[in-house]
Amino acid sequence: MHRHNDAISSLIAVVTSIGALLIDVAPSIAQAPPPTSRETAPISFTLSGDIKLDQLVELISTRLGVSVEYPQRELAQRTVTLRLRRPLDDRDLWRTLTLVLEGQGYAIVSLRGSDILRIVPATQAPNAAPGFTDRDELESHPDSPGSNFVSVLVGLRSASPAAVSSALQPLLTPQAGQIKAVGETGLMLISDYRGRVQRALELIDRLDAPPDPITRRTIPLQSSTANRVIESVQLVLTAEVVADPTLARAATGAVSPGVQLLPTPDDRGVLILAPESRMARITELIEQFDVAERFVTRAHRGGGAPLEDLAESVRALLRSDSPESFTPRIITDRLTSTIYVTATEAQQQLVDDLIAEILEGPAGVGTSLLALEIRNRDATELAETLRELLEINQRADPVVEPANAQASPPASPAPGAETAAPGDASGLLEGVGEQVTISVDTSTNSILVVADPLTLAQVESIVERLDRRQPQVMIELTLVSLDEGDALDFGVELTGQFVSGQTTFDLASLFGLGAGTAISGGTGFTGSIINPGDFNAVVRALEAVNAGRSVSSPKTLVNNNATATVRGVSRAPFTSLNASDTVATTSLGGFEDAGTTVSVTPHITAGDHLSLEYSVELSAFTGESTSTGDGGVLPPPSQQNSFDGEVTIPDGYAVVLGGLETRRTGESTTRVPVLGEIPILGLLFSTTSESETISRFYIIIKATVLRAPGFEDLRLLGERDLAEAGVDDGFPVLSPIWLD
Repeated sequence: MHRHNDAISSLIAVVTSIGALLIDVAPSIAQAPPPTSRETAPISFTLSGDIKLDQLVELISTRLGVSVEYPQRELAQRTVTLRLRRPLDDRDLWRTLTLVLEGQGYAIVSLRGSDILRIVPATQAPNAAPGFTDRDELESHPDSPGSNFVSVLVGLRSASPAAVSSALQPLLTPQAGQIKAVGETGLMLISDYRGRVQRALELIDRLDAPPDPITRRTIPLQSSTANRVIESVQLVLTAEVVADPTLARAATGAVSPGVQLLPTPDDRGVLILAPESRMARITELIEQFDVAERFVTRAHRGGGAPLEDLAESVRALLRSDSPESFTPRIITDRLTSTIYVTATEAQQQLVDDLIAEILEGPAGVGTSLLALEIRNRDATELAETLRELLEINQRADPVVEPANAQASPPASPAPGAETAAPGDASGLLEGVGEQVTISVDTSTNSILVVADPLTLAQVESIVERLDRRQPQVMIELTLVSLDEGDALDFGVELTGQFVSGQTTFDLASLFGLGAGTAISGGTGFTGSIINPGDFNAVVRALEAVNAGRSVSSPKTLVNNNATATVRGVSRAPFTSLNASDTVATTSLGGFEDAGTTVSVTPHITAGDHLSLEYSVELSAFTGESTSTGDGGVLPPPSQQNSFDGEVTIPDGYAVVLGGLETRRTGESTTRVPVLGEIPILGLLFSTTSESETISRFYIIIKATVLRAPGFEDLRLLGERDLAEAGVDDGFPVLSPIWLD
């Protein structure tokens, strides 16, 4: 410890002792030119260059006449570089010393009961400080020589000590500054450099404001939901807390001290618990965020999950996240395994997350066995359809579409449209596992499937759609054949016998109308002139007119999309000759068929209309069997006509097809040469036959859809036929009983 009474002389001695060192490094500690009057003008210095910390302390303490105790060895090992561009007076010298020591981690404290100042490490300053400093003393003469590390005791009025300590801790010097509560008295002890303590006290004045009374208010919402509005308001309040330290988070973690936002039970309002000073701001934010969101429609791929179950899960999610005024619109498209959802952007993301979570499923899920009893179809046929679908899905390349791709919902199917035909299940199996086994139990007509649960759910959904009893169709056919014929025969036969001497001459013009002079055989008008031994004449005229009508009315019952065939034919046998070198044998060669064959395939379309695919084949024998010279028999010649097509009719209506007409005409004349060619007279020497035959064929098809689950409609349709056939249907006859 050094005492210096004459500051100026001592300062000159110190400068002289260290001048050589300072000159080597080009610093300057130069005394300003002396003023004309030392009593009226203060002395100023200019410091620049590198200087040891103990020398700086010695210089300034000597200049200001301050008694200082310091660790000389420690400070001698520290060097500071000063580049001060303006002269320093006594006040600036002390401020410079305190700042340099603070930067080096040292503090200046006053010794209790003495005017000596002590320089100590900042970490030891709280224990070395002599006592508490009043706030008024702290704010007076901050640049005068004295302690720069102080301890101040502050009393809190309303703020929480824990909240104040949390807010002030970042302002204090690390490892040196301290702030702590003094028991339960509401007092806070702050120890740090003088300037930092002053800033801490200013912040306490703002934090320790008079208590703001908590008020309650409920704000009804018009367009949005409470949870969504609260989330947005909390984000804004949190940002305001970061920007304004006076709104720092309370210990409870609320977005602002004393502020709580709660949804009402119906999620259509926000309950505010907040200080009155914050109520207007919070109300303003709620009104800003209570706006209707724009609804969009997007397509979400189901990934092979059962669409109805998936749609129900999405619908429940949107109902819980939507106001009562909004009813979520969800459309399922089985063909593409897609769900179309109309909702807000945020809700679309919720739907994406839900579908992804459902499709991912719990970890470690293995395979399971599912037995499906097939009630309306052949299990083997249905299993083959499932295998084809699985094979197609395993060969197909995966198609990845954006989950939020903009799309329009598909058009709804026409009312009353039938379900897809068996096997039409494309796009239903998606995301199936590779280990899928499908077996058939023919004894119970069941399908056994081994796969993961998601695949089993898809297979079960497909089987449920395909294993449906198809409506039956009653096909009533009416086959009508009309025949008309007109034949005319006219002929004259003449015979004459002349005797000349011993010679008798017989002359005749015969065409088979009679035999000799006698009238024999034949039909129609017949006249004869008989003069035995002289002249005979026979005249015959016949016209035959035929009109025939044949009606056949078969009926058959067939499933939807199945084919019904009605066939009525005549069979003519023929023989074949097997000849060898020694013997020839004749055997039955087969049968030639001729008749009518009708095939009808009904397809039930929308509105209970029926699309009928029909095929009609007509064949008839046009001659008789003929014998061959070797003893065989050839089949009779035949003619075959056919027509087919497709027509759509309403349920219960009939369509008339056919009108196939066959017309045959013939004319033949048998006459005596030369004489038969003479006009008019030639009729006596000829016979004439004319014929015309017309055949027409019609087919009437009537189709009726039978949908009754208990086949009641089939029973009603068959009652009349059973009665005509005299067959009892076996159903009991119910008669009323009179009860008194």
